[in-house]
Amino acid sequence: MKQFFILLLIFFCFQSIGRTQDSTDWILIYYVPYDNNLSSYSDSVVTQLESVKDINNVQVVLQVDTADSLGMYRYIINKNGVRIDTVQSEESTSQKQLTQYLKWVSKEFSFRKSAVFFLDHGGMLDEVGQDLQPDSNFLTTRSIRKSLHKFNKWNASKVNLLYLQVCAKASLAPLYELHSTSEYTLASQMLLGAPNYYYKEVLRFLSHNPNSSGIELAKAIAMSDRKDMISSLTCFENQHFSTIRSDFRKLVETLKDQPQLQFSRAPLHFDYGSDRYWDTIDFLDALDLKDKKAIVAREALHQSISKTLICYHYSPTPTNYSGVSIASLSKDRIRKYWNMKFYKDFKLQQLPIQ
Repeated sequence: MKQFFILLLIFFCFQSIGRTQDSTDWILIYYVPYDNNLSSYSDSVVTQLESVKDINNVQVVLQVDTADSLGMYRYIINKNGVRIDTVQSEESTSQKQLTQYLKWVSKEFSFRKSAVFFLDHGGMLDEVGQDLQPDSNFLTTRSIRKSLHKFNKWNASKVNLLYLQVCAKASLAPLYELHSTSEYTLASQMLLGAPNYYYKEVLRFLSHNPNSSGIELAKAIAMSDRKDMISSLTCFENQHFSTIRSDFRKLVETLKDQPQLQFSRAPLHFDYGSDRYWDTIDFLDALDLKDKKAIVAREALHQSISKTLICYHYSPTPTNYSGVSIASLSKDRIRKYWNMKFYKDFKLQQLPIQ
């Protein structure tokens, strides 16, 4: 019996040792479903991250899918070097795989602050990341939201910065879909280059400034990347989406009895992924409003977006765009994306649109 208890004690000791987590101030979590024409850029991303030898206070993890049939690759990069494991799955755009990856991060590491990065194509309004093998598919903003909510619950804290490192995601619908997952969201209004070149400088920045906030990290990313990689980057303070929602509803209320929305001119716009996007601020400015209540409501919404929600905007070249978009509104469009929380919560179905 005595020997049994000794063996039991040894077993629990080993179990305890097995649960020891790597501790760090910051963890940077990259999800890279590059199983498409971006596959060749994955080596550059990894090489840049692992080339920084004097990392302190920072852990970097990546899960990368490339254009092969060998599964996905999971990297741990820190001051001790690089560890690479293989994940026996090709479905990088499934919510299950993303959740499993984030669960693994939660078990392996303890950290004070976190940033999550999604790299790939922007896709349509509710899509982030394209996976061509075994089937052509996209990761949805809804899946990301659900997975990140679990991650936040496991770690009893909210992600400090979410960087949608893809094209055209600084748009109200995907931003709102994900706003509850992080303190700040960094995104590009239009095109974003690949593979990007901010990685080394940002690792050095966090290594020397471990108490940085999410917005300070966002600024470091924007200022450290090559100018030819960026059209613009905008950082949003997500706690203010409740104000935006309220102000948007007030504007909709003043417009809902009109026969149709009227514009004094066409708003600034661009096309991406078979969708058209208006610049949100220019969309508001271009509305032809006669009613005083509508004008006041528009001004309040204008101010709450440009002065409150947007906490940082960077463009390497002068631009008339504000840094945040809204999808071109039509009844068909709203029906297409009706599962997105933005269209329901902002009551856009009440707008007089065709």
